[in-house]
Amino acid sequence: MSITYEEWCKTNTNIIPLVRSLHSSLPEQYIGFYLHEVFGDEVEYQKQFDWLGRRSLDIYIPSLQLAVEYDGEYYHRNTSSSDSQKTSLCHAHGIYLIHIQEMKATQDKSRKRNVVSYYYEKNYKNIDVAIQSLCVLINKKYGTTIQIDVDLNRDDKEIISYVQVQYHKRTIAYIWPESEDYWLEEENQQSIYDVFYTDNIPFSLQCPYCQSRFTLFTRYFHHRKSLVPCECEYDEIERALKATIRKYKETGELIIFDDSLSSRRLYDRMVQSIRYYLDAASKEEIEMYKKLGFESPRLDYYLTRF
Repeated sequence: MSITYEEWCKTNTNIIPLVRSLHSSLPEQYIGFYLHEVFGDEVEYQKQFDWLGRRSLDIYIPSLQLAVEYDGEYYHRNTSSSDSQKTSLCHAHGIYLIHIQEMKATQDKSRKRNVVSYYYEKNYKNIDVAIQSLCVLINKKYGTTIQIDVDLNRDDKEIISYVQVQYHKRTIAYIWPESEDYWLEEENQQSIYDVFYTDNIPFSLQCPYCQSRFTLFTRYFHHRKSLVPCECEYDEIERALKATIRKYKETGELIIFDDSLSSRRLYDRMVQSIRYYLDAASKEEIEMYKKLGFESPRLDYYLTRF
């Protein structure tokens, strides 16, 4: 029997496994929590850019073009060259990167302007020192007056809730809310609240309409806005696509996408059209895709063929 997100939260209050599943660390989540107190949902995790290759930025705040990296002493003890390269790349692309460098008391402090040297105590109970130093660098760089009141004991429950949300945002239950109607929990032996959209594992689904069973590879389909549909649902999506194109040809009116399942599935179908079936498209259809904002290097080329 499926559980709700609230029920999942009640049984997943241990912050350590949640943090590990996020490939994060306790201090990184502490820092993210308190920055969230200032910047709200603008705080992003594991931000990727094409120019970073496979690497990512631990924490990113778009409005300031500010990134924060937490360099744990164990995992970063031999990565100084890579960390410097990341700083240089960020600088070249207009992003100010601050490193919080975890150190032992016997190590020398860094004299670099974008580095906070942090002598950590057990369980990071002195993380307030690192966060206050971070605020000093941010204020100096941007002329702000940010002050953060850090109290891990006082904020313990709120921090756990915050990490639970970060975990939830990685799951298919979050990006595909409709997955609950398709999920076969007994066969999958996992809750939809414990499956990340990047997991490279096949999962069993059952169509709530025709009861047919099919397999979901989350990693393969995670770029879609909606859960991959059952075969019995394709005709409805095709009808919606044809109706949209017909309406555009007759009136020039464009579809307005929303968060409904039918709208997200139509969007996915249009993306698929651009990627695989554009040779057979009409000039009107291609023009519609361009006006809707879909991007493809082939769109302009195909327009010249009509």
